[in-house]
Amino acid sequence: MRDLYSRLSVPPDATQEAIAAAIGKVSNRALRSDCETVLLDDDHRHQYHQSYRVLTAVGKIRANLGLQHTEAWKAYATDFDYAADPAPSKEDVLLTKLGQSKKSVTSSSQGRVVAGLVKKIKHIIWVYCKWMLVVVFFKAIFFGMIHQVGMQAESDPNDSHITKNIPSPSATNAEDESASAKSDAISKSLEESSGNAETRSASSDSVSGIPANQSTELTYIKPLVGTNLVLSRANIRWCLRESEILDAIRPIVQSRGAVDEFNGRIDNYNQRCASFQYLESTMIDAKSDVAPLLQQFSDEGRQMGLDIESRHAGDTVGPNSVFDATRRAQQLLTDLGYRPGPIDGSPGPRTSAALRAFQRDHDLYPTGKITPTLLSLLEAIVASLP
Repeated sequence: MRDLYSRLSVPPDATQEAIAAAIGKVSNRALRSDCETVLLDDDHRHQYHQSYRVLTAVGKIRANLGLQHTEAWKAYATDFDYAADPAPSKEDVLLTKLGQSKKSVTSSSQGRVVAGLVKKIKHIIWVYCKWMLVVVFFKAIFFGMIHQVGMQAESDPNDSHITKNIPSPSATNAEDESASAKSDAISKSLEESSGNAETRSASSDSVSGIPANQSTELTYIKPLVGTNLVLSRANIRWCLRESEILDAIRPIVQSRGAVDEFNGRIDNYNQRCASFQYLESTMIDAKSDVAPLLQQFSDEGRQMGLDIESRHAGDTVGPNSVFDATRRAQQLLTDLGYRPGPIDGSPGPRTSAALRAFQRDHDLYPTGKITPTLLSLLEAIVASLP
């Protein structure tokens, strides 16, 4: 169509009259026929102008984008008298930029994901550090309290503790007193006879009297009856002093009544000092406190033993009475279904185990020792059997 306009020497936007005049001047019949068919037909010209305007607009857009026309576009542009842009092609550059933009979008999305993960990790680390600080804070408080309790161990019997036992004196023979009430009464009588007054508190945590020359320096507090109690420094002093006194009394008592009284004191000691808890530092301090006084305690014990023995003079215990009491207890235990071993009058471990089992079954302190009171109880129970 451009060729037709060119041959007619008229522009595409020429008026209908100008085009008709130009066609009338053409001498070539074939060219005149083509021009009349194409250019003088309103529909053809309308379609031509529509395409011309559209392609011209597209061409301008491509030129503004800096794109080089392809060969096909050059043909269209030439046909419509719109010169192709001679600038270097930027189509590939644009496509590359579009690809980079896609990659950038992808990278940006990935970057946001990574940034989110980093943020979450930072949050987790922050929460962890915060809780660690809280834990460290409470640990510091806890250990500070432990340290404070350790500093107050002397006056506070509720200290943190390590379970320990100190050796408890055993009875001198099989005839000891197992009932705690009787033990306390005997212990009280011994303490009164020794001339060392003891100050007792209303809570039964009694303070023992001490030698006059030491009264302003040390305090002795009798522990409560029980096992695994936490003892203070003053409680441990009492146990150490009582142990030393009992060791001094032991070889002196010989008569039946003296032995019973001594065994009662042994029971009283065992119920309070056989098993308890304490701080190592408290035990060390208590031993250090009483170390210079051990000889004095022994002297007191010997005097107590002499006083006890003098009160029970003439009430002797012969070998036959011990044999008979043991044999009688073995027979009674056998009758009640316990197993003391052979009924031979010899107090052995099986006899002691049977005695302890009997005492536990009857709510008595399990000493495993034979006493007149225990024999009387055994005989009464056997006598009541059908």
